[in-house]
Amino acid sequence: TIFDYWLDSNSNKFEPWRQSPSFQSIEFDSRTMKMDETTVPTTETASISHWMGLLVQKHRPTLLAGPSGTGKTQLVAGMLSGLNSAEFLSTKINLNYYSTASLLLSSLEAPLQKRTGSTFGPPGSVQLIYFVDDLNLPQAAEEITFTQNSCVILSAIGS
Repeated sequence: TIFDYWLDSNSNKFEPWRQSPSFQSIEFDSRTMKMDETTVPTTETASISHWMGLLVQKHRPTLLAGPSGTGKTQLVAGMLSGLNSAEFLSTKINLNYYSTASLLLSSLEAPLQKRTGSTFGPPGSVQLIYFVDDLNLPQAAEEITFTQNSCVILSAIGS
C-alpha cells in the first residue's frame, strides 16, 4: 500500500521505509542498555517517527492512537529524548480515571514561569511540549461545577 513507502526527495522516487533515514538499526547490549528504553526498529516505527518528527517541528499537536502495548508511549518518549534540550522542554502528564481538571491544570502549570503581568511560559526561550499519556482515561465530571472536564481543557489548549 501507499503507507509502506516514503518519498525520497533526492531521487523523487517512492522507496520502502526500511531505506529511509528514519529507519535506524540498533546494537543492543543487555549489560549497558535497558530493554524498556529500547525501540526495536521496524518499518512502522520508522514511518510513525518520521511523521511525528515533522509535526513537532511544525509545532502541531500530534495524537497517536492504537491498542495498548503497541509502543506509542515508547515512540514518543524516544522522540522527546532525542530533541535538543536547548530548544525544547518536555513534560509528561499521566492521566488516569481519577485525574481531575484541577489536577491536570496544576500539571500543565508546573513547568511554566511567570514572565510579565499575566503572561506565563517555559523557562528561557525553549519550546514546551506536553506529552499527555492515556488521553481517554479521565473520569467524566458527574456533577455540574464551575470546573471543566480534563478533555475539554486539553482540547482548548490544542486549538
